[in-house]
Amino acid sequence: IGALADADPTRLEQELGQFGIGLWALAHGHDSGIVDPDRQRQSYGEEETFERDLRDGPLVRRTIAAHAEAVAARLRADGCRGRTVTLKLKLAQRIAPGKYPVLTRRRTLALPADDGAAIADVALQLWNGIRSGSVVRLIGVSVSGIEPTTPAQLGLFSAVDSRRTALNTALDQLTARFGGTVVTRGDVPLKPATRRHAS
Repeated sequence: IGALADADPTRLEQELGQFGIGLWALAHGHDSGIVDPDRQRQSYGEEETFERDLRDGPLVRRTIAAHAEAVAARLRADGCRGRTVTLKLKLAQRIAPGKYPVLTRRRTLALPADDGAAIADVALQLWNGIRSGSVVRLIGVSVSGIEPTTPAQLGLFSAVDSRRTALNTALDQLTARFGGTVVTRGDVPLKPATRRHAS
């Protein structure tokens, strides 16, 4: 950022066009974008670009589950649930310099969820549907169709749901107090919920 701020804007424009001028302005703290702190979030997501391209295996599956848990923790922290789970993949098949195909698959749940295990289960099912021969550079998990958490109608599995809610509350409290390495779900480290920009 310091180098951008010190750079000659004319040269940045020659090298990068209007994008260069925009970067120079941002480096000086000038931004015409409007910040709406009350904007309702449309989705919650986590993604990771790997140091090396990966095929199906434990690391891919752990990453999907860890992203699902992180998204779920943020949903719960904001008092929300989501209806649609999306799995995003950037495939390791370069189509142009610095450009790779992006593949997304999504599934809408019967009921909105804020539980990491439930979100991970759907995301892993989506992965199982496309993993054959796939080599990936990036994996992301997101949840959309956001709505406020409301008391759920009691149903056939209400005792199980109640225990799952109590478990999630305990996990959130532990990770918030002691960090993400104090407890895992399976072999997936849990991240404390952090606030991100709305998308």
